[in-house]
Amino acid sequence: MVKLHCDRCGEEIKDKYYTINFWEYEIHPKSCDYNMATACSSYSRESALEMLNSQKMYCKKCRNEFENFMNGK
Repeated sequence: MVKLHCDRCGEEIKDKYYTINFWEYEIHPKSCDYNMATACSSYSRESALEMLNSQKMYCKKCRNEFENFMNGK
């Protein structure tokens, strides 16, 4: 069995985990099409375990703290 832990506080994640995604957008459409195809093909080759290991995961408490910080609260 795989146990997940929050990458910020270390608490075990039992129900749901949260990620923070910042997407990059190209100004020039030709390079954007190429980058999108490359990103899609490399993503589809990852196994589920590799995907879990490559992402930062956060518990709900830390997610809420991030959200409040980003909203200036």
